[in-house]
Amino acid sequence: YRGIGWQGPAIYIAFYGVLVYVAVKRNIDSTRRGWLLVGLTYFTGLVAMGRGGLAGDGRIYLVVMPILAVALISARTGLYAAIVSLVTFCIFGILAQYGPLSQWLIRDDNPLDVEYWLYSGLTMGTIVIVVVFVIIRFSKFQFQTLESSQKIAKALADAYGQLETANRQLEQKVQERTLELSQVNRRLEFLATHDSLTGLPNRLLLFDRLDQAVKMSQRSKTKFALLFIDLDDFKNVNDSFGHAVGDQVLQAVGEALSSSMRVSDTVARLAGDEFAMI
Repeated sequence: YRGIGWQGPAIYIAFYGVLVYVAVKRNIDSTRRGWLLVGLTYFTGLVAMGRGGLAGDGRIYLVVMPILAVALISARTGLYAAIVSLVTFCIFGILAQYGPLSQWLIRDDNPLDVEYWLYSGLTMGTIVIVVVFVIIRFSKFQFQTLESSQKIAKALADAYGQLETANRQLEQKVQERTLELSQVNRRLEFLATHDSLTGLPNRLLLFDRLDQAVKMSQRSKTKFALLFIDLDDFKNVNDSFGHAVGDQVLQAVGEALSSSMRVSDTVARLAGDEFAMI
């Protein structure tokens, strides 16, 4: 402004320095920092408008201010900042044309007639509205894309977690089923070669052991003994005491015969009360 000494620039520089210092502090939250940067831009735009009039660089700051508001604070704040920019420009235009600023503004290169003010106002308003609209649309698109990506990532994570759980459950069931089948196979193999009552080898396993004993005897030129044993009057035990007691007698006889033999020997139950020993 004309006629103002060093006080005006000093106040401006001091206020500008305070805003810059506060805006760059690390311990301030992002929203307050955004408000400070928007206020700093607006203040600089006011000074530039007052110094250069409608044709000066102040319009750049007024256009940038809503963009900063959208980027740093929110879309709604950007709309409010755009309205403030338009109103500020209109006020400056009216004051430059009819008000006290018409006496203070540097007007050497600035044709401040009504037509120029109207043209500049419409131009700046169009730029502000278009830029803010584009930023808002871009911000919404970015937010929707981010939200969609987060939903997709969450869905994939949930599906992966469910798949992992199902896989663990399936592995556990397979292991349990494999263990059950292994136990059943061992049980079937045991029942195929052993007597179910006494647990001794049955006729099939006895014949196999006998065949091995014969071959070993022929190879080593040695002898072996084959004994057939039955229980006298065992039918009377079943008739007098019942088959349950008869089964206990057979089990006791099998244990007694096994305990009297070596580990390499064979004690088998052929049928009923008939036993064999190799």
